[in-house]
Amino acid sequence: MKTLLVILGGQAVGKMTVGEEIEKRTNLKLFHNHMTVEIANHFYGFGDDLSEEAKVIQRTHFRDLRDRLRHVVFDNVGRSYLPGMIFTGAMYYDNEEVWNLFLSYVETYKNAAKSIGEDVKVYILELYCDLEERLKRNRSENRMAKKPSKKNVLWSEEQILIQERTKRIIANEDDIKQFNVDEFIKINNTKISAENVAIHVVEKLGLGKWFCL
Repeated sequence: MKTLLVILGGQAVGKMTVGEEIEKRTNLKLFHNHMTVEIANHFYGFGDDLSEEAKVIQRTHFRDLRDRLRHVVFDNVGRSYLPGMIFTGAMYYDNEEVWNLFLSYVETYKNAAKSIGEDVKVYILELYCDLEERLKRNRSENRMAKKPSKKNVLWSEEQILIQERTKRIIANEDDIKQFNVDEFIKINNTKISAENVAIHVVEKLGLGKWFCL
């Protein structure tokens, strides 16, 4: 049996940091979304200095590279001896394209695991916190070190504010049913450390480390 733990939430809510703390306490490897975003950004950037027409082309190539890389990782790890992985990302519940993309990642992992005779337990952890705290976390040293594209703090803060105004990033009951996963956990981590969130999730899901002799 393999495990896929997906950590969802808005920008700078602490998904990667919580994922790192869970990784320390389990046999699951962390695959945070910016691992592929930064590769795509290296080749294409975010297109801020391009014309509107050129931006459309640039974004298409950016997303295509990012998404292909993710599918490769899900397929490869799903077929491997590794017991599971942690993936982080933002979910836009009012966007069908984002829904389809998310479900395709899960399906790729499940199909890969099935090819070697393994089933998959899928868990979702959704984090949310106050906007003020997200803006503070956006400037954290860990975030800057792991996500070079976020070093332009004014730009990244603007992206957080745009996301807050225009996207629905917190699941309702219908969304949770649509996921159809083994467990859905929602945590307001405004005042809870990443370490304590990780301890709670690992204990609740029974994900503690095991060792082969």
